[in-house]
Amino acid sequence: MMMRVLVVLAVVSLCGCASSTMQVGTPIDPGKVSQIEKGVTTRAQVEAMFGQASGTSLLGSGRRIATYSSINSTGEAHVTAANFIPIAGAFVPVHGTGTSRVQQLQIIYTAQDVVEDYSYSDNASQTTTTAGAFTGFDLQTRSSPTSTTPAPAASQ
Repeated sequence: MMMRVLVVLAVVSLCGCASSTMQVGTPIDPGKVSQIEKGVTTRAQVEAMFGQASGTSLLGSGRRIATYSSINSTGEAHVTAANFIPIAGAFVPVHGTGTSRVQQLQIIYTAQDVVEDYSYSDNASQTTTTAGAFTGFDLQTRSSPTSTTPAPAASQ
């Protein structure tokens, strides 16, 4: 009888889900992006709002392009005790879900370190996965841009 209780406890403890979260870069606040003005906002002001750029490239005539990027990703895998039954467990599918959000801000500065142009994108996606050794693999992804902000025209 004690052996059965131990087996049941062992199987129940194997049920559940595993999850993970990953954040690369600092999230970009869309409210701060809307404060950028072409021909007015300086590089120092942008860096005060967003910090140091994740990448910078020099262009011709002293101009430069700064890139800010942020990626947030989460995922979960759901298993049941049936997944651990020898042979039969291969027929029981494992379900997983995931979300990701990718933000990118690119700013072109003049040689005088004033914003010449910029673009901002914010895209999210959700993924659902079902997989089993004999049940196959099913992946469904839904992507949606939460916002894409074309840079407004410079004030003349």
